Amino acid sequence: MNFNKSLINFRDLSKKYQLIFTITGLLLIISLALCILLPKFVEERLVNDFKRNYTTMTSLVANNLVPAINFRSSDVISDDEIQKAAQSLLELDNLTHLYVSDSLGYRLFKKIKEQNNIQVQLFYPNREDDNYLDSIYGLYVVNKNIENGAERLGTVTAIFSIEEIGETISDLRINIVLVCLILLVLEVWITVFISRLISEPLEILLKTFNKIARGHLNERAEIDTKEEFGQIARAFNKMVENLEESYYELSETSRNMEQKVDLRTHQLQEQIETRVKAEEQLKLTNTMVLSIVNTSPLPILTLSIDFKVRSASPAVKHTFLYEEYEIVDKVIPIIYTHEIEFFSHSLKELTLPNQVEKFIIKGRKKNGTLLDLSVAATAEFDGGDNVTGYIVVIDDITERLVAEKALRDSESKYRSLIEGSVIGIALLRDTSFTFANQSLLNIWGYTNANEFLSTPFTEMVVNEDKEKLLQMFSLRDNAYEDEVTFPIMDIRIITYAGNEKNVEISTNLLRIDDYPYLQITFIDITDRKLAEKQMQEMNSELEERVVDRTSQLNKTLVDLRHEMNNRAKLSKELEFKSEILERTTSVVLVWDNKGDCIFMSQWSTTIFEYDAEQLYGSRIWNMIKPKQHEGVFMTRSDIQMVLSGKKELPTDYFTAEVTTRTNITKYLKLKYSYGQNNTLITAGSEITEQILSRRELELMSSKLAKSLEAEKELNDMKTRFISMVSHEFRTPLTVIMSCSSIITQAIETNKAAIANQYVDKIIKSVKTMNGLMEDVLTLGKVQSTIIEELEPIDFVGFIKQSLEDIVDAYNYASKADVIVKHEIANFYSNEAVLKHIVHNLITNAFKYTTNGKPITITIDEVDNQLVFEVKDQGIGIPPDDMKRLFSNFFRAKNVGKIAGTGLGLHIVKQSVDNLHGVIDVMSEVGVGTTFTVILPKDIRDIIASQRLQSEYEMSPHAEL
Repeated sequence: MNFNKSLINFRDLSKKYQLIFTITGLLLIISLALCILLPKFVEERLVNDFKRNYTTMTSLVANNLVPAINFRSSDVISDDEIQKAAQSLLELDNLTHLYVSDSLGYRLFKKIKEQNNIQVQLFYPNREDDNYLDSIYGLYVVNKNIENGAERLGTVTAIFSIEEIGETISDLRINIVLVCLILLVLEVWITVFISRLISEPLEILLKTFNKIARGHLNERAEIDTKEEFGQIARAFNKMVENLEESYYELSETSRNMEQKVDLRTHQLQEQIETRVKAEEQLKLTNTMVLSIVNTSPLPILTLSIDFKVRSASPAVKHTFLYEEYEIVDKVIPIIYTHEIEFFSHSLKELTLPNQVEKFIIKGRKKNGTLLDLSVAATAEFDGGDNVTGYIVVIDDITERLVAEKALRDSESKYRSLIEGSVIGIALLRDTSFTFANQSLLNIWGYTNANEFLSTPFTEMVVNEDKEKLLQMFSLRDNAYEDEVTFPIMDIRIITYAGNEKNVEISTNLLRIDDYPYLQITFIDITDRKLAEKQMQEMNSELEERVVDRTSQLNKTLVDLRHEMNNRAKLSKELEFKSEILERTTSVVLVWDNKGDCIFMSQWSTTIFEYDAEQLYGSRIWNMIKPKQHEGVFMTRSDIQMVLSGKKELPTDYFTAEVTTRTNITKYLKLKYSYGQNNTLITAGSEITEQILSRRELELMSSKLAKSLEAEKELNDMKTRFISMVSHEFRTPLTVIMSCSSIITQAIETNKAAIANQYVDKIIKSVKTMNGLMEDVLTLGKVQSTIIEELEPIDFVGFIKQSLEDIVDAYNYASKADVIVKHEIANFYSNEAVLKHIVHNLITNAFKYTTNGKPITITIDEVDNQLVFEVKDQGIGIPPDDMKRLFSNFFRAKNVGKIAGTGLGLHIVKQSVDNLHGVIDVMSEVGVGTTFTVILPKDIRDIIASQRLQSEYEMSPHAEL
């Protein structure tokens, strides 16, 4: 208790004394810590140095005694020899005892200094320890063996006094205390001096505050300095002057208002009495509604705008096993987690007063049991269009959905609940009630239930509201599902006594034995309607009085017009400057220290095709893409760093790419500069046409370069073609010419056998020329990338047939082995294109295998792809020629006199590409070559997609 009082008293002290006491206390603690810890640290260091020095000196003496003890001529060693060897120890003032013993423990020498006190003189060392410190006598004992190699000759025991260490520590403590005292005094003086600089202006301000608080508005704070307190005092004096002027104005206004208040008070007292009566009636109605909620068998929840539970009826515990405190301020834990999004979405649909949203969702009890829930919800409004919360009525329909017949079997079980409810509940078939609880009979004033049930519902409602009932019956009759939503309606009924009442009815559709029934809940809202009517009348009266008050305020507005005229002059000047900026065709953007756009010129919005409000803030960065240009690159983070001083402002222009609202790309040339109030200004112009023109020029240059390259390649191809044709056709033609002359001579001499032999040579030459022409024609065909026809092909049979045709046509010396690893089923391709690949690869394998060794053809299926491999043991391909192997009219340099056009492998490559496959080659000169072709088994979808793309590109839409 005393500590708390001391703490409170310390807080009540002035800041000056609080500062003095706090700093003094901290320094005092630091001083005490230094006085305690520093001497202890120094003492430990001194003792360690002391032990190390004197242990070393004793070791040296033990080493010096080795010769004297080891080589003595008699059993007794003289004291002079020992004193001479131990002279360095005996000269020390700290030495108190010196003993030298032999290996058997007999003492050879003893020296005790007499200047020590009698206790120290009588001290006898403990020989069990090597070295130890005796704190009682203040002595340090060192025992060192006299050793000659591994032989122990004796022991030297030296005892030293450590009194000088204690004296050093004592002197150190005194010096530390003196230094701490000097620092403490100096700190107190500096703290008092600094505190006076702060406390004196504060005391002046505090005194002035207190006088003004007591009503002396003419008081001023007299501080003429230019530092912060002087500025505060001048600002405070200015505020007091304004306050004094306002005080006198308010005093005059207050006197006028008091007279009006007295008159107004009398009028309001009459209004309050009327309103109190209306509020009492409304309170009674609210009490009735609260009673209905508390006794309702259905859980009723009130939710906040973010769907957190504000209150829950007692039925929540019965249905969901939760206490009210367990679910309040939580997001409806009684709803199944996966249904919360649907639940919140349904509530957001409630945008109108008295609108009811009904839906069915999954719920769960506290123990995790899942339930089917029918939810009826309505929104609460703040008197306007703003939703402030929701009221939710939940009905557990789990058992009803499982077996509606069980509801009838348990009717007697729940009848007592319905009969005891304060809400009127009825069951309606056609237009007559088949059930009504006691509360409903009380609303109508009937005592005989049979008489009530025998009366049609339409006859108990005023004529003007019967149309509402007909709408309700129409909904029931046209409902295809039990979950049809009926609106909550207010109707006027005719009681048994002939009076009118206002009731609110909520309706649900039930099907009993497949016949539609209406379950209707009635709430008597007559008192609430009466209270609402009275409130409307009072609001009308208040509005009339507001009109009177408005006429009085109009007079005040006249005085404000003069002030507005002055401001209008300033506004025109600002508008004139703004108009100049708006009419310019320059792009101007202003950024704040967050990197957000806070202003832009009218031309900027024209560039972006957005309103300025849609681009302010950070949204503009979605459309701006800065480009690196001449070392300038500015992003949102760069702007933040520039305005915070962490980065220098670039001085060069840079290009920014902008995406407009219509998704058009434009280009801006911009430059940064500093603005007022820590802002950054970006100014520049649009250079889209210049950029596009430059790009178009670059594109045209690129196309021209490609055209020149293609034309050059075409000329080279023509040259190679002419050279190839002239070379390859010359040999067959020469053979034909020479054979024709020989055939002529053979016919003349009747040598038919010789003629037939040379006819075969002519036929072979013609076949060679025909093959050359077919290669040239095939080259043109394979340029098309669209395969028109696809058909199922037996690839293994196709290979075997092609191999047979090649052998029959050319009669090669080598043999061919066909290895089928997997049967190829469901293979779709174009047979003509496939023939180019197979025929050329197999023919080349035979043609370039001049040594007669066999070739190997392997067929396999890997990952739904056909793998076709042709391997020969021929001349091989030089490594330098591999990169140009598939070019037009190219032949390897080691082919020698083997005939060929240089088109075969180019045709193969084009054909493989057209079938969306890949080809690979491995070769070694003198060893052989292996070609591997991988084709998709079914390319119908690929070809169809390619054909559609081609048709689209040919259509008019492609140009758009």
